[in-house]
Amino acid sequence: MKVTKITFEQLFPTGQYANQRLGIEIDIDDYDFRIGEQEGKDKQEVVKTGFEYAKKLVNEAFQALNPDLTSPIYEQETPTTEIQVERRIGALAEDILSSPDMKTLESYKLIVRAKPELQEAYDKRLEELLK
Repeated sequence: MKVTKITFEQLFPTGQYANQRLGIEIDIDDYDFRIGEQEGKDKQEVVKTGFEYAKKLVNEAFQALNPDLTSPIYEQETPTTEIQVERRIGALAEDILSSPDMKTLESYKLIVRAKPELQEAYDKRLEELLK
């Protein structure tokens, strides 16, 4: 079997249910394999290098054709939910502690039942208001 072409295609997500397929076909010949041998590579390594090069060209073409898209979806970082929840609970505790009157404090009663970690702040402010 003789390898003469390398074909690489990639499907890029561009939006909800929208994709863009880009690909490239590279011809390789005996010259490429001779150059690979001079560099100490066997035929498989030459083909692998060809695929890596094709992938690089396809990714660069996508970025050039779609400058408004940041990076593919699989590379985007998403914030962790736990951090957001901790911040909210901290903010709620501050809100509870700064309640100006009993009516405002009582409005947090249901939230405190659902989030026991807020109970301490609720009890503390309740004691302050009752004095």
